[in-house]
Amino acid sequence: MGMKVRSLMDFEVWRRELLLCGAIVQDDDPLAGTAEATERFDRYAALVSLVASPDADSPAADQRRAGTVSSAAAGWKPNDVIQALIDSICAPHDYGAYEATHNAIWSFGPQSLAPALAFALPGFIRRMDSHDQVGRFLCPLADWAQDAYLEPFSRALGTLSKKDQAAVIAWVQKEEAEGYFEDVPGLIRPSS
Repeated sequence: MGMKVRSLMDFEVWRRELLLCGAIVQDDDPLAGTAEATERFDRYAALVSLVASPDADSPAADQRRAGTVSSAAAGWKPNDVIQALIDSICAPHDYGAYEATHNAIWSFGPQSLAPALAFALPGFIRRMDSHDQVGRFLCPLADWAQDAYLEPFSRALGTLSKKDQAAVIAWVQKEEAEGYFEDVPGLIRPSS
């Protein structure tokens, strides 16, 4: 651990380390409370903080222009970065670590985030649905991100296979019945 990400060529190094450190040590793990657990947690946060959206239309664009957001990911493909961030969400209890991941993901503009998020969603649901991680990463679609992100996200959902669309719709309908989207039934659906 602790490798420095120095260039475009280091994306795979960053991704591998992100996935390793994203497996946040849980309370019942033998590593809980150890220096290694703390180091992994801190390293995960540092790796996530390296990512800044290259999109001009992202909410973080003004911060990047002002130099207050890292641009280590400049030149990396947004869909690869977003997929890696989502894939790194794998622990039932994140102890706050995934808040930075949430912010990094939502720093990408709608034209980058919507298709990448839609593509990653079926696997994310299969992996993390029972641990309440999926909803917290999608809830901006029913709130502040709705105007800019919902239409491109719905179009991107419409490009998924019928099997993947069915999995997403089933998850959304469950959340509409009692969960993240109960106040906005029918909002998140695939479109063509």
